[in-house]
Amino acid sequence: MDGYSIRAVALAIEAPTKWLDNLLSHHAVPGVQRSTRGVERRISLNSLAVIAVVRILSQELDIAQARAVELALGLDAATSGTQRIRFSSGISVEVPIDTILARTRARLGDALEATSHIRRGRPRSKPTAHE
Repeated sequence: MDGYSIRAVALAIEAPTKWLDNLLSHHAVPGVQRSTRGVERRISLNSLAVIAVVRILSQELDIAQARAVELALGLDAATSGTQRIRFSSGISVEVPIDTILARTRARLGDALEATSHIRRGRPRSKPTAHE
């Protein structure tokens, strides 16, 4: 699966890497590649939209992360335009998916330039003068 790194996505959604890593550790988001320890997760473009909405709901509306994930997953990230989240009380919130995705994609371009691949594990030892 091709995708984006945790660090690049965190920069694109203006979130600490630790916040994003915790989100993905505790909540299943479709399109996020999970692997074994030491292998960096990869995040698909559709997952990027869901994660960006979760961040906005968590930060701007002070919604608990678990509930924000549930609400974001209820939206169709593949559909452009504005979608509504309706609460049982009758209150609704408009979510401009295309605007959020366009803004996040623009930031992602900058984030990809700013982040480079970091090797995992121990660094290779340098050859000594005797070798």
